[in-house]
Amino acid sequence: MSDAQGETDIRAELQVALETKLDFSGSFSYKQDFPSAPNPSITIKDIGLVGLPLSQRDAAAIKSVAEQAPFGKGERTIVDKTVRDTWEIDAKLIEFENPTWKGFMAETVISACKVLGVNYQASQPRSELYKLLLYETGSHFLPHVDTEKADGMFATIIVVLPSKFTGGEAHLSHGGLSKVYDSSKDSVHQTTVMAWYTDVTHEIKPITSGYRLALAYNLVHTKQSLRPVLSSNNDFIDGVRNALISWNECEEDGIPTPEKLVYLLDHKYSQANLRAGALKGADDHKVSILAAVAEELGFNLGLASVEFHLSGAGDDDCHYRPQRWDCYSDEDSDDGYNDVNFGEVSDRDVSIETFVDLDGNHIANSLEFDNETETIPSDFVEDIESGPYDRQEYEGYMGNGAGSLDRWYRRTILVIWPECNDCEVRYAGSSFPLALRKVNTADVPLTERSNIVSYLLRSSKHDSPEVAKTVTQFASDTVDHELWNRCVKGHDASKSLTIFKGEDIFNAILILGLNNVKQTVESLLQGDSSNQRRYDTLEYLQEQIEESDESPEFKKTTGSWIEEQVDVFLRTLKRPEKGEQALYIQLAINHGGVEFFRDSVFPQLKEHAWGSFLLSLAVDFHQNQQLPECKAKKTVIQDIITIAISKVKFEAVKPKSQQATFLYPYSRPNAVTEAPGFAFAKAAVLACQSARCTDLVPLLLERLTRALKISDDACQRIELVVFPLLDFLRERKIVGEQTIPKLEKLLEVIINLYLTAPPSSVLSFTQPTVDALFRALSLQDNIKSLFFRIVLPKLSQVPSGSKGLEVVFRKLYDCRSQFHVPEGYSGITIRVVIDGLVQKYIASNAPYSTDRILQDLKAILHVRSHAATVAYFNTSIVTFRTQPAYQCVEFLLNSMRTLIDHYGAEALAPITRSLMRHWFNNVLGKRPDSDCTPALHSISQWVCSCNHCTRAKHFLQTQITKMIHMDRIGAPARKHLEQKLDTYAQLAATHVMVRTTPQGLTITKHQHFLVPQSWNATQTRGRTLLQGLSSTEKELKLLLGDTYDTITGVLRATKRKIAPHGSQHGTGPSALAAPRPAKKRRIVPGSSA
Repeated sequence: MSDAQGETDIRAELQVALETKLDFSGSFSYKQDFPSAPNPSITIKDIGLVGLPLSQRDAAAIKSVAEQAPFGKGERTIVDKTVRDTWEIDAKLIEFENPTWKGFMAETVISACKVLGVNYQASQPRSELYKLLLYETGSHFLPHVDTEKADGMFATIIVVLPSKFTGGEAHLSHGGLSKVYDSSKDSVHQTTVMAWYTDVTHEIKPITSGYRLALAYNLVHTKQSLRPVLSSNNDFIDGVRNALISWNECEEDGIPTPEKLVYLLDHKYSQANLRAGALKGADDHKVSILAAVAEELGFNLGLASVEFHLSGAGDDDCHYRPQRWDCYSDEDSDDGYNDVNFGEVSDRDVSIETFVDLDGNHIANSLEFDNETETIPSDFVEDIESGPYDRQEYEGYMGNGAGSLDRWYRRTILVIWPECNDCEVRYAGSSFPLALRKVNTADVPLTERSNIVSYLLRSSKHDSPEVAKTVTQFASDTVDHELWNRCVKGHDASKSLTIFKGEDIFNAILILGLNNVKQTVESLLQGDSSNQRRYDTLEYLQEQIEESDESPEFKKTTGSWIEEQVDVFLRTLKRPEKGEQALYIQLAINHGGVEFFRDSVFPQLKEHAWGSFLLSLAVDFHQNQQLPECKAKKTVIQDIITIAISKVKFEAVKPKSQQATFLYPYSRPNAVTEAPGFAFAKAAVLACQSARCTDLVPLLLERLTRALKISDDACQRIELVVFPLLDFLRERKIVGEQTIPKLEKLLEVIINLYLTAPPSSVLSFTQPTVDALFRALSLQDNIKSLFFRIVLPKLSQVPSGSKGLEVVFRKLYDCRSQFHVPEGYSGITIRVVIDGLVQKYIASNAPYSTDRILQDLKAILHVRSHAATVAYFNTSIVTFRTQPAYQCVEFLLNSMRTLIDHYGAEALAPITRSLMRHWFNNVLGKRPDSDCTPALHSISQWVCSCNHCTRAKHFLQTQITKMIHMDRIGAPARKHLEQKLDTYAQLAATHVMVRTTPQGLTITKHQHFLVPQSWNATQTRGRTLLQGLSSTEKELKLLLGDTYDTITGVLRATKRKIAPHGSQHGTGPSALAAPRPAKKRRIVPGSSA
């Protein structure tokens, strides 16, 4: 049988047994008519005797002293006749004059209990009068459940007394069953008795005529013990017994079984009635039988409440208002009935609360359970959900969808568990602290405490500090060294001394005896990963032995053992933890000084410690005054630093195993941290300085050089580790004033690595790293030769397309004076390298904006590479595509003055000449043959200043565009404008009416007018460009060179003169004053701008 089968079979077997039909026919309700029932002879205070059948006069009298019956709404009790419309008189105001009434009610209780399935002999229930109720025409009570108004109450009895009425039917429902009781038939001549369990939902329909007089009784158990009913229901008993026996056998055979099982009862019970004595019907019978069998076979039973919460979205066809619903009761109910269902369930939450034993004694506030394996029935949650709910809250329709809907269900369960799991069931979850408290509570029986200790040691929290403290204290109290040893050994040895302190160990030695706990304590002292904790514990034990009042023999024996453990500790040091440097120095002070440290401690540290720890230790060792200065001390310090340097890898970034992970980019820290390799190197330099061992710096540089040669990320390490370290060496004045061996070799390596591009690849330079490289080259005079020997040749071989070339050639130019050409040097020069880098830069950088072109020109001009300036201009103009070429050229010409002032006219003359020639040939171009002067002169005669004329004249005279649309100006304005155009602008443009509403007009310039007008405007811009280039003719001639005469001659030429009247060009207003023949106009239907 598999594990899963073991659990499933036990549950299935017990479920079959519990579903076996019992030998009784209990019902959730009862009704009986009594035609010969005695008249109770009711006497009401302030009224007197009430006659039966009830007369209208007596009904009015009762009503005069009665109160409107309230009902519960949440925490309040209110009167709302739409919910409950009934008159009531309290029982204390009522007396029965007829002595036979008491006997009648006693017989009625027996009869009702038999139908309800209540074992009368075992329960001995009694009826307690609660209220006298008067219903008049229209009186009613909406669906509700009765609250349990007295301890032990389990049912309600309603006695309808003789009176004439119609209506008032009682509608009852429980689970999937329902009944309707009509007591109005022949109501004048008989008494009708009805009874139902308190958790039955019932409604009293409206009285349609007359008065209904009734007595309400509470039916209450008078005994708390379970009923002995084992003599019957043999099939049920046998089934339960066999299931529990199988459960025990599986436990004994080691077959996995459920920890517990929870069984859903038929009825639900309030917190006050959560005990066996208050169970009803079949629940009462089943639990009574099960309790006896469970006690026989070693099982425990308890009761608990199940709280089930459903939440989601309602499905209400868009018309329900926000409301809340509870079953109405005369003590606890709410304000509306809501029939909305779930459109979608988003969450199901089920919990077990208020766990008690069968006597109602508290066990736990909650109980954890496995819905898959520990419930009967197996579809436990589905069974609850399919039944009626106890409370509902609905948000109401929200406009664009249904609101949230919540339902709460409350049911009662029986909990069954074997004695071997008693602690697991009682103390799991939130009750676990209770188990810890009970263990060391003297009032709790020792057997129970021992059982709890066993549970603690097998629980999932067995290795927690709380369990350890509790169990070891119990072991000491009971002088149980085996339990103490077992508990201690069950914890992680590497952290054991964080739980078992020196005080705990010393007490165990005193109470349990050294020999009984020695082996375990030695495991603690040797197994813990912290040297500091180990040493502190040993010191504490030594102090306690010396100060104790124990016998000399005890002190001697225990003291010798502690000394042995100290020797073991000194021979078995663990990997140090952060901050333990002081411990190792203290060990040296206490156990033999520098020599002891050198011979015993340091050999272990060499193996376990990491670099930064050792550096800090070296500084502390040097500064400690209790260790006298001597040659051995200096040697030890040098050895510590040497080992520290040998351990580091000089990473540019942390290894992935040490990197913090961030779920979201915005969660990363903003601060830029130092590369681990640089942080260590800096610490090593400081340690060398602090310990006066700067002669070890070359060792650091040599180690760094070796690391670079074998690393896959050498360039990254150079940028993030080497360059910052070299700057730091300068800052600390370790270089500059003295020559450091190994530095030249390190620089040679980093230059070769940094300035050599991988095959089929390019290099990338940034300003900070290039600056750092040149600072490094100037650290010592003896390494400046590397500039001519390695740097220049490497830079001359940098591939075209490398990034940041302008940073390099600018830096070369700015630092050229720092590097003097060595005597006899015949290699490549700085000037040649600069020009070569500039050429590569020009070839690999297509400009993307005029600002970038200007920026590049400044960089090239900065290094005085004049030939490259013109080459760059020619390349940039050809490849520039972001905006028209003439705009780019004019932008650069307008920027020339600033460049001339900075770099001089002679340096800028070649590019200025090229720019101006390009502009003259490609932007200005040849002067057109046609002339726009006569047309402009004629337009100047146009004097009308209306808005439309002003706009048209502005277009013709100043705008260098082909066409203008005068949209929707209307027929009068259009005609006015056409007349002016025909009179003054016939030489310049044509016009076409646009048939829109209102009408518009389109004006189009003649080509023979637009071309010269545009050329004249460009000529004007050219004169402005000349003025911006220079204010002196001498400088302008230098800038323009052999193009000076041609360019200035054209740009400074005056406009053509207007032809005199009567000539072939005379088209001015005077010559055009007479009206001209009408012209045919082309109409453009529906045209628009």
